[in-house]
Amino acid sequence: MHKFNKTNIAQQLFVTNAIIHLPVLATMLLTFILDYYVSGSSLQGFALPKESFAWFLALFGNKPDNVVFTPLLGIDLTIMAIELGVVIFDLIVIISVVADSGLSLRAPKPVEYVKHEYREYRRLNIVEYISWWVTWIMMVCVVVYNLRRGRGSDGMLVLYVNLVMTFIVPIFRALFFFLEDAYKLPLRVQSFLNVFIIGGSFFGQGLEFNSRIDDFDKYLHFISGCIVVWVGYVVLRQLEKEESRLSNRQIIICAGLSAQVMVVWEFFEFLADAIMIDSYCQNPGYVPKDDSLFLRIFGPGAMNPGQSAVLDTNLDILYAVTGCLLGILVLIIYKRGVRHDAVDNTAGVGL
Repeated sequence: MHKFNKTNIAQQLFVTNAIIHLPVLATMLLTFILDYYVSGSSLQGFALPKESFAWFLALFGNKPDNVVFTPLLGIDLTIMAIELGVVIFDLIVIISVVADSGLSLRAPKPVEYVKHEYREYRRLNIVEYISWWVTWIMMVCVVVYNLRRGRGSDGMLVLYVNLVMTFIVPIFRALFFFLEDAYKLPLRVQSFLNVFIIGGSFFGQGLEFNSRIDDFDKYLHFISGCIVVWVGYVVLRQLEKEESRLSNRQIIICAGLSAQVMVVWEFFEFLADAIMIDSYCQNPGYVPKDDSLFLRIFGPGAMNPGQSAVLDTNLDILYAVTGCLLGILVLIIYKRGVRHDAVDNTAGVGL
């Protein structure tokens, strides 16, 4: 078995975590399809009695103790166990590597650090950098708008967090200034992240497109599945420090990162629903319309009691997987096309 060491720990943990989530995602989709078509099937646990989750209901009070919410606990607690296992694995690897090799950090001098970061920012496209500030201004406006409307504290908390997220990559780079460049998030990741913020927070939550436009969040999941593939490629190129052509290995890893984000996102939606009284991110009452694309493709299914509660979660993942496949296709065409050499010399880590 390959040994983790201090020089490859960031790269290999990134790759390992991404690869682990491919079978996890495949299992979720397979169990969903079987439950959807096989009468009496409940592989995702939506038919388990409430008593099976007594310990969780005791911890989180009366919110999850609900005939609509409880069927989600089977799949959500499984995801929670998987993510907890991944975190424990990462910590064990990091601790063992540090104990074996030691940890030496060299903090750069302030002037040296500022000059280095200035050079990194200069590599960004000016339009891209301006878009960061436009996103921030948009979020400030939507926060003020919702404050004037008297929006509840839970909704405002989400908007405040996303306001900070508009510059989270530069903030993290500043906080972890002592790390080598290979272990820092590339600045271009912020540009991709801002797409999520504009779609999900500004339009979806701030202007309430989630409730005004049917399946608006499904379109966001589709876009996110596509974009995370590109985020994975940007980060992977920085970790590997290579300028080689796109490989099958890199494609698998980027797909794995997209799968990881899908699963982790559903986990955080679950936590938000469990903790915040007014949160119903997983939309357990979701019912697709008769003329919806999903029903036209998959049909009505077996109509197993309780499965409607997990339908929104599984459709989010299904849309994201479709976006992931499109993102991979576009990445392959873009990187293997005639513009390959020119694109590799663009801003950041090179797209």
